[in-house]
Amino acid sequence: QPQKPIERLVTRACLAERDEQEREWLTAVRTMLNELRSRAAEVSTALREFKESGDGGGGGWKLASEAAGVRTEWRPADEGAAFWIRLGGELRGASLTHALSVAYEADLWRNWIPLCSAAEVVAAPEPLER
Repeated sequence: QPQKPIERLVTRACLAERDEQEREWLTAVRTMLNELRSRAAEVSTALREFKESGDGGGGGWKLASEAAGVRTEWRPADEGAAFWIRLGGELRGASLTHALSVAYEADLWRNWIPLCSAAEVVAAPEPLER
């Protein structure tokens, strides 16, 4: 995969004469860029998955509930006992940051998501996920 301009700059900087501390910092930056590229690919996949139509229209989404203006759909994941969940509705008076923070409130999902009786966070978020 071709390198982007920022990646070329970081790579060149890593190859230039540097002291150990600078080299460690640049290596950490390159690692974060690679992780960011990987996460961006995951987000693209997730967006494609979520855009697939539900309610018998393809994508394997099954209606779980439709109440209080929120449509909840689910479908099995590719492996194991995991599954995807998709909530749709209109959100008023909240920023995107607040809406996304709901993902980190797994202990409260049982109050918001039909058919969810329990949920828990199984790993601390990575720095790029915060």
